[in-house]
Formats: sequence, structure tokens, C-alpha cells
Amino acid sequence: MAPVPVSDLRTVFAQTVVDVVRDTQGNLSEAARRLGISRTTLYRKLVAARSETAPASSRD
Repeated sequence: MAPVPVSDLRTVFAQTVVDVVRDTQGNLSEAARRLGISRTTLYRKLVAARSETAPASSRD
């Protein structure tokens, strides 16, 4: 099995973070608990997810 590119893993994780926040209706404390990370880390991941999932034209 070929290794998965890091960029693909980042994209999958970013989408997972966004999905969990959506599933918890924006409750960041609950989303962080479900993901097993702190709220601070969740916030950083959301900022990163925005850049990972945004179309190229909106990254400027």
C-alpha cells in the first residue's frame, strides 16, 4: 500500500474538525471533547481547516 500524502491527511482532518463542530451545533467545548483535544487546539485546527477547505481564490 502506498503512503498517503500529508496534504491529503490534513484535508481529511480539517474536514473532520468542521464536521464535528457542525454536529455539535457550534459547541466548541463539546467538539473538542469529542475530538480529544483542547479548545485552544480546536480553534487552531479550525483556522487551519478554513485555509485547507477554502477555494484557492479565497485564500488571498
